[in-house]
Amino acid sequence: MSESLPFTLVGGHLTAVAATLDDRRAASFVFDTGIGLTVISERLGQELGHPPGASSHTGRRMSGQSIVVPLTRLEALSVGSRRLDRPTVGVFDLAAFPGLDGFLALTFFEGIPLTVDYLRGQLIFEDAASLQDRVRRGTAVPAELRRDGPSLEVFVDLLLPSGSVAHVEVDSGSDQLILHERYRDELGIPTDPSGAERREGVDETGHRYVRYTGTLSGPVRLAGDPTLAQPDPPAIFQRIVHDGLIGRELLGRFAVTYDLAGARLIFGPPG
Repeated sequence: MSESLPFTLVGGHLTAVAATLDDRRAASFVFDTGIGLTVISERLGQELGHPPGASSHTGRRMSGQSIVVPLTRLEALSVGSRRLDRPTVGVFDLAAFPGLDGFLALTFFEGIPLTVDYLRGQLIFEDAASLQDRVRRGTAVPAELRRDGPSLEVFVDLLLPSGSVAHVEVDSGSDQLILHERYRDELGIPTDPSGAERREGVDETGHRYVRYTGTLSGPVRLAGDPTLAQPDPPAIFQRIVHDGLIGRELLGRFAVTYDLAGARLIFGPPG
């Protein structure tokens, strides 16, 4: 049978769900398709007796800098009826996210299709029959699954108003469309001499960045399908390691099913 679980939005876009660790500790996790690796807070790891081990995972932020995350193993991790024994997770300082115990990556759902319905505020574990119904009512989009050790990221093609196709990461932990800065000129985003469209800063890792913001003239479309579009979206342009990222402003228009076994995403009507 399929199963529906409620989620809440934190900060407008982060999808918080209830989890249980080691069959004894209730926890609040954010489901984030862009994080790659499930992580728990350092505080929670100490509380449960799972300190960082000798192994670690080195990932890359979208701006390119490396992040080394120590790894540990939980006894079990459960969300609803879905339970994983002895999962490998990262241990990270989450002091910047008060009230959250960790981030839940797509790897947790590799064995079961998952639908995120933003309108209803539900995560839905699909069975064979409900998955077929999603396929019948929605549009399947091929997805590339990129694995790096315990990390997993998902990419799809996005048709831009200029006619270019960007291979973008699906990042439910992000909000606005982000594109590599090389697309800025072809999409007609000007550099405002007054600096209104340009922003410089330093992120939490100490990395300096330059970002341009603008609104695209025309829709972006998933797989070129006119029904899977976001009209005239605002976008951030930055030098990043991917073509771009799509976040909740586009994903939230649909009920999105992550069918990892089928290497596809299914976009259907919300609700």
